[in-house]
Amino acid sequence: MATLLVIGGTGFLGAQLCRHGLTNGWQVHATERERDRPGDLSDGIRWHSLDLRDADETTDFVERCGADLVINAAYQQNGPDVVPICADGPAAAARGATATGSRYVHVSTDLVFDGDLGRPYAETDPTSPIMAYGEAKLLGETKVLDTMPTAIVARTSIIYGDPAAPQEQLVQRALTDSSIAFFTDEWRSPVHVADLAAALFDLADSGVSGLVHVGSDERLNRHQFARLLAEHAGENPELLHHRTQDPALGRRPRDVSLDSSLAASTIGWALPGPSKRLR
Repeated sequence: MATLLVIGGTGFLGAQLCRHGLTNGWQVHATERERDRPGDLSDGIRWHSLDLRDADETTDFVERCGADLVINAAYQQNGPDVVPICADGPAAAARGATATGSRYVHVSTDLVFDGDLGRPYAETDPTSPIMAYGEAKLLGETKVLDTMPTAIVARTSIIYGDPAAPQEQLVQRALTDSSIAFFTDEWRSPVHVADLAAALFDLADSGVSGLVHVGSDERLNRHQFARLLAEHAGENPELLHHRTQDPALGRRPRDVSLDSSLAASTIGWALPGPSKRLR
């Protein structure tokens, strides 16, 4: 039986990767640090405590685990641990995967771009992050591929797909909180968590390596996306407020939608956008 290691197994994407692995006959190992394990994953998975901030521990653990496939879905969006968790830890995991000949997939973000290109970003387009999280993730990409050129670095977008997930919960709060408004001038390629998990396994099974964009085939602004989530939940989308970005609150990427044609041609299917997925 092939073995899978999911780093960050208690996160939204990490948990879905564990489910996909179990369903498809993998022996699943997963790491945890602070979050509780999802209730449906209490059995069938070998859980391990791992602190990505400890590079030596991370390398040794991945090497000892010796999994056929390692997928790193851990992240930290802010605070002093952003670089250790988003850059140093992933590189340390890559060292361990290299030692054992494991296939390694590192999940990155569309926020490595500044959003000023004017069209969906391809893998060959220059990066220029304008947020600290994007800077840390870009550093992680560089360190991972310098350590292990055969790794897959999968850049993705906003992830949704469960009523308890962050995007859905934000929409629920916004239905009764007028202080929450969704941007009409920030564009992304939202992806369903189950589709993303399946695509990452398919990519790992392919011969591809290096940078791969894994977003949906639909470009939506944040307000359009929120309306779709509200409708899917049976709520009135007209209750949602919208606005344009305010430079006084700090610069944000305007359009980091992704051209995911390389991934689609590699795995043989395109990840459907929310309009199709939810309706």
